Amino acid sequence: MPGTESVRLAALSASWTRDRQLSRRRLAWRWLLWGWWRFGLPLLLALPLAAVLLLRLPPSNVPAWLTPVLSSLRLLAGTSEAIPRAAAPLNTPKPTPAKEP
Repeated sequence: MPGTESVRLAALSASWTRDRQLSRRRLAWRWLLWGWWRFGLPLLLALPLAAVLLLRLPPSNVPAWLTPVLSSLRLLAGTSEAIPRAAAPLNTPKPTPAKEP
């Protein structure tokens, strides 16, 4: 039969091990919650807002690099406004027809 001192030391060791595991788990949860409040929630709120604002842009104001993304968003939203694949940039002069002699 084990002595009282060895039982006490075993219980202390088990308690210390459980305490370390619990503290690591609590620390991980703290970091996870901090990351959620710092980055996750603002991103979750900003993405739909950006999508709504982009959907309200007229097709002529959409930059060329954003045209495919906005076309997909409009398809998902079910809006009838279609964006041409190669949208002309703003303030570009229209080509003048050549005069025939």
